[in-house]
Amino acid sequence: MEATDARPRKVRWLPGLILLVLAPMCVVAAWMIAGRIADGDRTVQMTAAIVTLAIAVLIQAVWWLGLARLSWRGRLIGLAGLAVFVAGIAAVVRIDGYRGEMMPILAFRWEPTPEERALAFFKSNASRQDATPPEGFVGVTVGDGDWPQYRGANRDGLAPDAVIRTNWNDAPPKLVWGPQPVGPAWSSFAVVGDRAYTQEQRGEEETVVCYDANEGVQRWVHADTARFSETLGGDGPRGTPTIDGGRVYALGATGLLNCLDAASGAKIWQRDILKDAGDGERVANIDWGMAGSPPVWEGKVFAAPGGKKGREVIAYDVATGEIVWAVGDGAASYASPRVETIGGVPHLLVFDAEGLKSFDPSSGRLLWSFGPWTNQPKVNAAQPIVQGNHVFISSGYTIGSVLLKVTNRGSEWKVEEVWRNDNEFKLKFNDAVLHKGFLYGLDEGILACYEFETGERQWKSGRYGYGQIVLLGETLVILAEDGSLAAVSASPTQYEEVARVPVLEGKTWNHPAFARGKLFVRNDREAACLDLSP
Repeated sequence: MEATDARPRKVRWLPGLILLVLAPMCVVAAWMIAGRIADGDRTVQMTAAIVTLAIAVLIQAVWWLGLARLSWRGRLIGLAGLAVFVAGIAAVVRIDGYRGEMMPILAFRWEPTPEERALAFFKSNASRQDATPPEGFVGVTVGDGDWPQYRGANRDGLAPDAVIRTNWNDAPPKLVWGPQPVGPAWSSFAVVGDRAYTQEQRGEEETVVCYDANEGVQRWVHADTARFSETLGGDGPRGTPTIDGGRVYALGATGLLNCLDAASGAKIWQRDILKDAGDGERVANIDWGMAGSPPVWEGKVFAAPGGKKGREVIAYDVATGEIVWAVGDGAASYASPRVETIGGVPHLLVFDAEGLKSFDPSSGRLLWSFGPWTNQPKVNAAQPIVQGNHVFISSGYTIGSVLLKVTNRGSEWKVEEVWRNDNEFKLKFNDAVLHKGFLYGLDEGILACYEFETGERQWKSGRYGYGQIVLLGETLVILAEDGSLAAVSASPTQYEEVARVPVLEGKTWNHPAFARGKLFVRNDREAACLDLSP
């Protein structure tokens, strides 16, 4: 009878060790190669790194379970040990959201969340925070130097006559108030006179808040029982209030459009734009929530809820909230509607999930459209920029940018491309500014300058993450994703960062607002006001 070799098989440790060494090297290589191919696009780099890591883990698992020659007892012990290790990490660390390139933000579980700290602050400062408007304070009128809506008076992020001091490295901007806790939101400030308006999530309430612009003290708050939460995009409202005619118009992430008295916060009317878009049957919200900041024009306030019921874009009467007109069948996206004059004619520009559309703001008639211009997640978030009869648009997720020429013969409109930069100058959810014939914006987190007429890149340098830009005089003021504030010369000849100082803690996607020498900044956890005057 033939003897059987009962000796235990020798475990193959060497292939596993080689895989363990090669895995991080492959992840780093994937990151670097993707960055070179995608021109520094951190989202593409992160995606490549995650896919490479997943493949490496899969290969390691195949080795451990099938090729290492371990006994089943050894395999199970190894898997159990890995499970205990992962559970231990999860018990100690939580994810507090994600950065613009999808990098997770980690925090210890025993630390209070930023929202919990904000709620504790509001509770402990209740007598101060619940102050009512002073007697005799009547009416809120927009004047010169105010910042009454999203990205300023003209929704373009420009304050060309501003004069500011930029020697911040030697003498940082003076804090007028803050940083102080605020509820989570990606809203900016609208500043009129001595009032600063924004939106916040406070527990299960979606709020519109009015602060004293000089002291940071809350003057009033309007609250609705509503909450929008999303893992990647974060919690709370996305839009910025619009101040017009003594009223506040604010759209929450859940689709509630409020018209409030700007002096007291009293509700004048309210609409659910997602319900209106479905003609009574609420249409589904988009993945990252309603983000449009409502523009006001000649007695109408506009919203773009999207949907397939012929109510993609809705005009409401500013006085009553009644629907004036509703048109369109496109899916919504994240850019705010805006009214611009092209060819001597007003155009309501709506950058939806499939491209750019222009409507007659008086009647809702479709004037022209450009598309398809879209990406896999259907995110068109950057504001169109209009110069004469040219319109610039840009999108992230490897799409790029394009300049359109819009002409008309009578009531017939024609749209043609002047230039297109595929996978270049990609504004993911960050807005550019136009200054003296040149565009400045964060191309997937890196500051870049392009000539408006030709689309030719002048320079690309300086990583600020997915922050936001305003132009103050001749200076680009950048509120970076890490909460720092930078001053960069608005020059097409070269990139020059003049100064950079820390201001806020935490991820910062919110637009800064500028009024009368003061810069109002916030993120999803705190807000501050800085004096930039000379």
